[in-house]
Amino acid sequence: MTRKIRIAYISLADPGDRRSWSGGIWSMARALERHAGDVSCLGPVNHQRLEQKSGKLLASLAYMATGKRYAPHHSLFWARRHARFFEQQLVGKKFDIIFAPVASSIIPFLKTDIPIISLSDATFAAMEGYYDNYSDLLPSSRKAGHELERRTLEKSARAVYPSPWAAESAVKDYAMPRELTAVYPLGANLDEPPGRKDVLAKQRGAECRLLLLGRDWERKGGDIALDALRELLQLGIPASLTVVGCRPPDGVVHPRMEVVPFVNKNEPAGRLRFRELLLTSDFLVLPTRAECYGYVFAEASAFGLFSFATDTGGVPGVVTDGDNGRLLQLSAGGKEWAEAIAEQFSDEERYKTGRLHARNAFDQRLNWDAWGIRTAEIMREVLAEIR
Repeated sequence: MTRKIRIAYISLADPGDRRSWSGGIWSMARALERHAGDVSCLGPVNHQRLEQKSGKLLASLAYMATGKRYAPHHSLFWARRHARFFEQQLVGKKFDIIFAPVASSIIPFLKTDIPIISLSDATFAAMEGYYDNYSDLLPSSRKAGHELERRTLEKSARAVYPSPWAAESAVKDYAMPRELTAVYPLGANLDEPPGRKDVLAKQRGAECRLLLLGRDWERKGGDIALDALRELLQLGIPASLTVVGCRPPDGVVHPRMEVVPFVNKNEPAGRLRFRELLLTSDFLVLPTRAECYGYVFAEASAFGLFSFATDTGGVPGVVTDGDNGRLLQLSAGGKEWAEAIAEQFSDEERYKTGRLHARNAFDQRLNWDAWGIRTAEIMREVLAEIR
């Protein structure tokens, strides 16, 4: 019998909070418990509120004074303080390996002989200029961000990424040896995925029901999704759009658009509401302008929803064009989105095949058990190398 791996799970966020990193921090801890070994969660840090408040203040002052952005999550001061906190957590305990998700502000100055497996959905280099809050950065923030990323990768026995986009940046921008990177998707953050038979038994209805999930209307391409709705109606296809997680700008309304501003998945009622929304939709539509990964695509696949997404960032790591979804170019407007959706919806056989492929993608690769099994394999590889 294979001995359980003793895992120190290091995270700034609370692994017990289902909202941390869109649910991924919580789900990874559970998956490692099922498939890898004994997991000791050593986070969150006890000074997180102070860090957040000071970061916001510094960012505001920096922007007023210089017109440049300060990156509060890439601070050498706080990285050193985080490292000291977790060093104290490790004292007197025996671990085989450290698993550190989204930890480029912990690992760089962490003093330990325990091998580290880091995980992130992007590098600092990939984010810079890609997301708005990583544009026009202060020179000091740029320097700190790159230094922390470089140090993180230098100290990682393996660096795990959910997309080729992120992994390629680690290799090209920070000279991370390709053989020390691993690329495989993250899972769907669902307590109880619907049954496969129930998902595949769903029939196409008369109305094409579109679902957009996201917190940022502008970045998620809400205006394009709404344009697509209008175009579908112009094509004579009965359609509706449900927007979940954000509010459109004032005055942006449509009689066929419903807005659900917030669903709290920490509460049973919120998880039930989220489930109902996915069960009653036909397609996930997310014309995102920038995206490091997108858990919602994995969750949509669990419910047999064929996803329409933008071919950008880490999205191709979870949505495979022509399989569990369709990838459109960043330049595509509402008309092109509507035409792609209409093509998938109007052909009943294509609609059924899309649902089948989406669910297959979830069953085979977009679930946390598949992720946990692969991560456990990597942990054993690392431990075998140091013996």
